[in-house]
Formats: sequence, structure tokens, C-alpha cells
Amino acid sequence: MTSVTDLTKLGRKYFVNGEPLALIYFVTKSCNCSCAHCFYWESLNKPRPKELTLEELDKITTHLGKLLYLRLSGGEPFVRKDLFEIVSLFAKKCRPSYIGIPTNGYFTERTISFAEKVSSLKTRVEIGISIDDLGEGHDKIRGFKNLFDTAIHTFHELKKLKAPNLKIGFIATAMKSNQSRLFELFNYLKNLEPDSIACNMIRDDTLVKEEKEIDREISRRFSDMCDDYNHRNLRKRPDFFEKMRQAKTLEAHHIREKVMETNEFQIPCVAGNKIAVMYAEGEIHPCETLGYEIGNIRDYEYDINKILQSERAKSIREKIVKEHCFCAHECFTSASITFSKKQLVKVAAKALLAPAGNR
Repeated sequence: MTSVTDLTKLGRKYFVNGEPLALIYFVTKSCNCSCAHCFYWESLNKPRPKELTLEELDKITTHLGKLLYLRLSGGEPFVRKDLFEIVSLFAKKCRPSYIGIPTNGYFTERTISFAEKVSSLKTRVEIGISIDDLGEGHDKIRGFKNLFDTAIHTFHELKKLKAPNLKIGFIATAMKSNQSRLFELFNYLKNLEPDSIACNMIRDDTLVKEEKEIDREISRRFSDMCDDYNHRNLRKRPDFFEKMRQAKTLEAHHIREKVMETNEFQIPCVAGNKIAVMYAEGEIHPCETLGYEIGNIRDYEYDINKILQSERAKSIREKIVKEHCFCAHECFTSASITFSKKQLVKVAAKALLAPAGNR
């Protein structure tokens, strides 16, 4: 799904500072859950948010250019009834190789309707359903009764669809309240045969602070189990670029584990340069973890490249590089791997070899 023209555009953007190849876009500040481990809780469900409209997103995607990766987050992305129209704009104008959408799985009919249209897009789409525990344990973490059953039902309905560019996976966040059942949870999810199982690590700014008190050995083992499952699925990937993407994710998790074990810098970060964050009301940040707002896209004629080439953006990038900024956020680690020759060699080797068994 990557044409010669796309590769040419990627090649140019690869060497130009302040033109992102990856974007995380928080499509909404609305959510139907109140998750114990939410890192965005202070911004959720505020009265009358001025979220970016389709008309504004049309202007943004016109300026943005070719992307490798787009992640649509929130809030709950499927709260927005125009989510497919949003995805279509990015798919047609930015032609990302991959679009990832995490969801709590509550809006079954809306999610199925969305997924049924995905085959019309010339890009890969992966819907990741968040499952953090079994049964009522999951409902308690998410603050929503019967959500576990609804989310699993959504998964089964999605699995019935046969779109070749659609992948359905699970996302589980390791935290204090579920750590005693993580291995049981993994076995349950594995038996459902998703395309992937992702392990997320809890953030520092979570709603319930006690959830951060997790046994690192348990979370590491759970992460390894998920990575092993995904690694075995590499051979099922349809082409080399898809194998590279998954192999890069696995390497990002490896670096994440090193960061969490040593609390030390591992790889130069490209946040605010080759990857950026756009929040629901147009605020542009280099990443999700630093509190640096570069500016609002509405004040820059809806051109993210103008913002990222501003003096403030340059100053923030210099600070990130000079201070060897690091974190355990796999999205930013993954983007940084793309611009590290040493890491890319490792990723390519993993993608080429991709044994069917354990690593």
C-alpha cells in the first residue's frame, strides 16, 4: 500500500526538520468511562469543548503531507460519529501506511459500521480493544458496568469482517489492581486469536495514583508474553513493510524495558520533529509526557509544519536532544527507531528472520 510516489515523499520528509512522519491525534475530550489508569483524566468531559471540525481537519490534512503512522486517541474515539470521515481525510490526503485506533469497545454498532467501510481505504487500520482484566475486574478498572462483556462482543463482531487491510487486536495496561491476574488475562485473550496483544505501561499522571505501584517483574513477564505472541504472528504479515512495522514495535518494547529497568537514556528522541501530538482543540505538543505546548494549529493557518518550524518548536527540540530526554512511551520510541540506523538494522533483521517460535 506504499507507492513509489509515497516513498519519494517519505524520502524528502525524512531529511527535513519539523515535518512529522507520525502523528498522534486526540480526536475528542469526551469519554464514557472513568478509568483508574487514565493519564488524560484532567482534560476529559469538559463543558463545550471547541474540538477540531471536519472542515478544519480538511485544511490540516492538506498541509500535513505524507505520513507513515497515524494514531487516533482520546477520550473514546468512537464517541465521534464522524470518525470514519476523519480517517478518510487522513487516508486520502496523508496516505499513512498504518492507522491505529484504541477503543474501550462500548460502541459496538458504531465500531462495526466504521470497520465495514475500512476496505475502501488504501491504508492499514488496526482497532485495538482495551481489556485490562477479566469480567467485573475490568468493569471496575474502567468505571463502567458490563463493559467487559460488551467489549468482547465487539471483538467477536469485528472478527467476522474480512477486510484485508483491517486488523483487530487487544490492548492491556499493567497496573496494581490487575497484576495478580495478568497471566490469566493473557491466556484468555490469546485463545480469542486476535491479530495482536499489546501491553501498555501505566503512566505517571494516572487518575488513581496507587495503580502505579506494580511489581516490575510481573509487568515485564506479561510484556514478554505479549511480544512473543506478536512475534510469532510476524510470518502472517502480508508484506515486508508490515513485518517491519511490527518488528519495530517489538524493538520499541525492548528499549522501553531497558528504560524502566535502568531509568537511563537509550535512544535519541525525535519528538516535536518527526512525531508530534495534536490535541482535540488544536493544541500541538512534541509529545504526551512533556508539558510543552508549541502552539495551536488554528493560529498557524492549520499548517502543522509551520508550527514545528517555529522558533519555539526549534527551542523545544534542542532542549529534548541536549538533555537526552527519555521515557517509556513506545510510540515515541518507535518513531525514534526509524531515525536510528543502528536500530533499523536490528528491526530489519527481526522482520526478515521472524521465526515461528519464541525469540
